[in-house]
Amino acid sequence: MNMKTKYLFWLLIPLMLFSCKDSQYELDNLVPKQYHLISYIKNYGTHNLNLFTTQKEVQDTLVLIKSGSDPKRSSTLHMSVLSQQLLDSIYSQALGINYQLIPSTAYNFNDGAEIQFNSETAGQYFPITFKPLEIYKLIESNPSAKFALPLQLVSSADSVNSDMNNVLYVVDVKSPVIGFQQNETFAKMIYKSLDIEVPMIINNCDANKWDITGTLNDTNLDQFATQYNSFHGTNYNLLPKSAYVLNSLGFSKGSLIGSLKMTINRAQLENDKTYILPLVIKSTSMSEQMQIDTQPVYLIIANPYYGTREIDRSNWKILFCNNDNRVGGTSDNAGAKAILDNNLNTYWHTGWQLPKASSFSQNNVNGDDYDYTNSQGYHAFKGSRSANNTVIAIDLGAESHLVSVGIIQRPGSYTDMHEADIYASTDSEFKFTPVGKGGNIDDYTQVALNNWNLFMSISVPHDSDLHWFDLNSNQKDSGGVKGRMIKIAFKTSYRDPNLSFAEFKIIELLSINGEAVK
Repeated sequence: MNMKTKYLFWLLIPLMLFSCKDSQYELDNLVPKQYHLISYIKNYGTHNLNLFTTQKEVQDTLVLIKSGSDPKRSSTLHMSVLSQQLLDSIYSQALGINYQLIPSTAYNFNDGAEIQFNSETAGQYFPITFKPLEIYKLIESNPSAKFALPLQLVSSADSVNSDMNNVLYVVDVKSPVIGFQQNETFAKMIYKSLDIEVPMIINNCDANKWDITGTLNDTNLDQFATQYNSFHGTNYNLLPKSAYVLNSLGFSKGSLIGSLKMTINRAQLENDKTYILPLVIKSTSMSEQMQIDTQPVYLIIANPYYGTREIDRSNWKILFCNNDNRVGGTSDNAGAKAILDNNLNTYWHTGWQLPKASSFSQNNVNGDDYDYTNSQGYHAFKGSRSANNTVIAIDLGAESHLVSVGIIQRPGSYTDMHEADIYASTDSEFKFTPVGKGGNIDDYTQVALNNWNLFMSISVPHDSDLHWFDLNSNQKDSGGVKGRMIKIAFKTSYRDPNLSFAEFKIIELLSINGEAVK
């Protein structure tokens, strides 16, 4: 339909609307024959389809419309597929895109290429079914191309709107990829066996509709281990095949997150050695519908003679601090709780802005600087003291076998903490009574009402690194030091009388040679 005839057609529309059946202007005479019936594709133009190999078939639907001056006529149309030559000349050359024709094996017209319009039908659907996996194979073989299906609605007997009779399907197909979420997973043997769970993920996938299982590759593992050690400067031993059992590998229906689960047997390992197991997925139950990330990831297993772990501090509580700038100071006031908050930018320090404890008087007792308002939520004091009279007490929340203490000084140049004695108590209740409630003022510095055992004496380096202080092997063989409560009794400072530090940590002993400590 050229511009001239289109103009004529639309000019005649009003006349058509007001003409009557018996008028001298019969419709067939008024309107040229080519305008009696005109068909077109309502959703013409470019259709970009993003599909996945997990979709067996995907259907898209075109809407065909019959119009014109006499739309009740019946009509026969045909959906034609353009050749590669026409695809090149009409689309590729004009747009500068390397379009390649999708072969007929990768799609089908559900109801055939012929479209029959009866007298009562003004429109109908034209479904097309695509086969994503077939198209994906084409994309893999020619990744520089875009695969397309160019269609044209034609009729040998009736008119078709030339501006609305073309559709270009541009189809991209992605394959979901099954792999591990991280390149390395570290674990430590504590007891006789260890259950490991390594997280997995499905990428390039909108939804998982299957229960997926898989297997591991057990070839060339020594080569992968050698490559890892060479790159990282390590000397890990390959985990013996006899030392582990693969329990499961896969994903539950509805989840894009899965896992590899295995059990490791300590009996097959040497103490105080670290082992490596390259993890390479061999196959999955999805076959070619999902790709596999075949790059190895690494499971690193330490097997220490002493099974230890750092104690979780989330339930720890400060019980007592007799020298805290937060109580009455105006700056740097994070307070004693800062040593448990896992934030290196907050720290506790003594009351450098506070008057000396000896200057206070309450209840007719000189030196009673106790904070009776309980403003900090622990036993706190309003005055400052010398370093060797400063004490902090902590409740760990549960009794443990203690073997190591970790200290991080405050950042910067004010790394004040030097020497301290660390005590432990198995008492379930902290005992302290201020003078105003019948207590003894000597206990403001001695904090001696609980049963305390010396855990260790430490000397902290003059820097801001994490330093661990350990019991010796004989002490560990005896089960370490039992304790639920900790008392830090400071002795010296690098900047007397000031004290400060950022974090306090403890490691507990869980096992010896795989046997639980009792």
